[in-house]
Amino acid sequence: MSRLLAAISLIIATLASAQGEESDTRQGCISPTFRTLQIRYADDMWAPPVINLNNDSERIVVSFDELADEHRYLRYSLTHCDAEWMPEGLVDSEFLDSFNEGTVDDYEYSQATVVHYVHYAITIPNNQIRITQPGNYL
Repeated sequence: MSRLLAAISLIIATLASAQGEESDTRQGCISPTFRTLQIRYADDMWAPPVINLNNDSERIVVSFDELADEHRYLRYSLTHCDAEWMPEGLVDSEFLDSFNEGTVDDYEYSQATVVHYVHYAITIPNNQIRITQPGNYL
């Protein structure tokens, strides 16, 4: 029996959206205070960050560190992209079953380190953002 899998992959373009450049799809941390960006499949760090949309137990985890003494109030949103990672210009309701803004609530402070940092993690999908369409997402 064959079945069609709807899968997504996820990257993060910027951690501080103050840049305002919607068409910039470079991967990585643009601000020098953000480091160690990782995007992984939640249950297997060696698997590609791709999930089946029809399976509620599969998750992608985006994690990163900020060189800081205190955590900040961070928000994130998703942009649906084509196969070449260019934004497709879809309305949020065309690819999400929620509002397109989530807060980064999962964080922890470094311990016994010379340089202080805050480790953040975002798990997608979650109770704030739920993806309904397959594709590439920033």
